[in-house]
Amino acid sequence: MLVQKIDARNRWATYLAGLVTVLLIVTDCLLGRALVRQSDTRDFISTPGVIISTGMADFYEKSRNPDPGMSYTYSVGTHKYLSHRDKFVWLPGDRTDDTLNDMPAGCMIEVFYDPVNPRQAVLVRGLEKADLVYATVLVVINLLVLVYWLMPGVRR
Repeated sequence: MLVQKIDARNRWATYLAGLVTVLLIVTDCLLGRALVRQSDTRDFISTPGVIISTGMADFYEKSRNPDPGMSYTYSVGTHKYLSHRDKFVWLPGDRTDDTLNDMPAGCMIEVFYDPVNPRQAVLVRGLEKADLVYATVLVVINLLVLVYWLMPGVRR
């Protein structure tokens, strides 16, 4: 009876470790996709823009998008666009939003847009050092968890 309980615990621990590993791999893939998209912004073209609102309250009043933060407009040719994205990669402790939220509404900013799809725009072009450091640390930790889970003695 005791042996069966221990085997059941080991089985659940194995399933849990497998689930965590799968979640970590999915997280790495999503982060990798965001990093590639942000890297592609090096080819974006700049245009002037104007901050429309800063802060959560203003943004919720003017947009149905649930993402809090600031919003801005920019024009490409005769078309005018509204966006709220500062960059494709979001990392904990990222100070870009804080810096932009300190800017008052009506402030002129530089916007970078995709010449193929002008609706895609960012305020930060290319990758920053913090993006790569965070991604590298996350991938290394996730690989260690994966290797640990795949070790023969762990999955009995």
